Amino acid sequence: MSHDPYTTSAIDPALDTTTDELAPPVAVEHLKHTRPWVKFCSIIGIFTSISLLIIGSLMTLKSSSTSTEVIPTQLSDYLLAVFYFILATLILIPSIRLSRYEKSITRLIITQNLADLELAIAHQRAFWKQLAIMITLIMLIYMITLSFSTMVLLKS
Repeated sequence: MSHDPYTTSAIDPALDTTTDELAPPVAVEHLKHTRPWVKFCSIIGIFTSISLLIIGSLMTLKSSSTSTEVIPTQLSDYLLAVFYFILATLILIPSIRLSRYEKSITRLIITQNLADLELAIAHQRAFWKQLAIMITLIMLIYMITLSFSTMVLLKS
């Protein structure tokens, strides 16, 4: 009765994704037609993010180069630059997720493998999950901003 703890356990064939099983052609075809739109949205998001980073950098340079301005103006310029950096990051993160999704679709189109279909779906799920979290955070920021604005308006 010898049990070797170093042997690999048997893998359940239903859970094994390393097989060379082909993905359903209809699913591959749908993702093939989705891929250009995913790539377009990813590129536009990255371009927008880079543009916002440039604008934020220019705001910071403008604020630091003009030493004759009063402190509150410089502070508002710095806050605006920080806003641009945050906005650029919020746009860049989902764009990177879309880029990963697009690359996994490309791999699926080439290999037609079921494991690549599963990977593409996993990237899609990660994108939507992250987007839902961002929407929730933005809605929370809206509610906080609205409540503070209401309090300020009621006081005056």
